[in-house]
Amino acid sequence: MSSFIPKNYQKEAITIRIPAELLGQIDQLALEFQISRSALINQCLTYAIDNLPADLEKSNQK
Repeated sequence: MSSFIPKNYQKEAITIRIPAELLGQIDQLALEFQISRSALINQCLTYAIDNLPADLEKSNQK
């Protein structure tokens, strides 16, 4: 599995609803990496999608 390294990207703004506890974790990580909350969420989502197990991707294509 490849390493996840947060970095700054410019993206379009969106609104999502997440649990307060998860938001606290996201804010802490964003602070540690000195990037915005949105940038961190976007990179986490991209990483998760890019690293889905191959068998999961195939089972959803049926």
